[in-house]
Amino acid sequence: LKVSRAQGWEAAFWTGDPMRAPGMPLSQNRRSRVIWLLLALEVGKLAHPSRLDFSSPPQLTNCKRTKLIASNLRLPYVQIGPVCPSTASLLKVPERSTALHSIASPLALVAACTLPTCLGFWKTEYGVSYAYGGAMALSGLMQLGAPLHLLAYAHAACLVLYGVRLNLFLLYRELRLEKFRKFREKIESRSKEKGSRLKRTPFVLGCSFLYFGMIAPSVLVANASSTGADLAGNTFAARLFQCCLAAMYTGWALAASGDAYKSSIKARRGGSAIATAGPFYFLRHPNYTGEQLLWAANFVSGLAATAAVGSRTAWTSAAGWLVASALGVLGIFFVLMQATAGLEAKQQQAYGDDPVYEQWKARSWKGFARRILPSEKSEK
Repeated sequence: LKVSRAQGWEAAFWTGDPMRAPGMPLSQNRRSRVIWLLLALEVGKLAHPSRLDFSSPPQLTNCKRTKLIASNLRLPYVQIGPVCPSTASLLKVPERSTALHSIASPLALVAACTLPTCLGFWKTEYGVSYAYGGAMALSGLMQLGAPLHLLAYAHAACLVLYGVRLNLFLLYRELRLEKFRKFREKIESRSKEKGSRLKRTPFVLGCSFLYFGMIAPSVLVANASSTGADLAGNTFAARLFQCCLAAMYTGWALAASGDAYKSSIKARRGGSAIATAGPFYFLRHPNYTGEQLLWAANFVSGLAATAAVGSRTAWTSAAGWLVASALGVLGIFFVLMQATAGLEAKQQQAYGDDPVYEQWKARSWKGFARRILPSEKSEK
């Protein structure tokens, strides 16, 4: 075995016992094995690895026992001396040395969540509509720029799809429906009555902080992927992550289909029509319920990805992102539960005497909604 240095440490690791130094424990985790090897080199004061010369390198008769795992490390590349022929194609390993550095920095993510929210200085309603979708899409795109596992890419892509889909729907609704334009102007007139636009700063910053917490799990997933976590494995954490990823796309599809179906019903039957079929058959508010599923799964996926790293230090190093993730999911759940309760009350007031509505209400689920207190009902 030859070990040399070019731009950084280069190593090849054999899973056979001949590579095992006397007294060195051999971990079952592949990445830990290589860490042990590198520590052995460092402790041995091998500052010039090129001086190493093994006259009798370990001979492995079965090439299937050979595993080249430097791609799971942040090493520039791997150079192997005498090896069996079938490993020749493994000499060039995809570079992972810059994976952690390619992930968007916290400052960049703060900017991605804050800049779109500044639309709230122009129109208050834009701070919770276009800014919402824009922050998700921009943050997801930043994660896609890093060399990650395919499932980590799929996680970030879900955020991008969510933001793009939401903004396209909002644009359609604003251009085609007079009702929502009037609603936006009503909100804007109320905001102007409170004073200058600079007084909206706490609102803008609060929204950007919420969006930052909502995208924090994607950072946990990206960090776990860049450190070699096997997100496609068979461990409990990996399986949980895979289920959460599927749940995120299910929630996205549910919210998208709910918005599209409801818009088509109102376009054909008028603004007062109520949708009781399609995705609304068992869910009274599939758009809100779909978002609740998406963001709950997004939060749990961050936890699962961190657990998949298989290290206690992974939790301590990710403590800040974990706190931000928890605040983000709690914040968006409060918003969605509030919105669900408000829409439920409006529908009850508008269609409460309709037997079709009562029948639909009996068979469908409203989703997670905040309970309206009696004092709030009297105020309404």
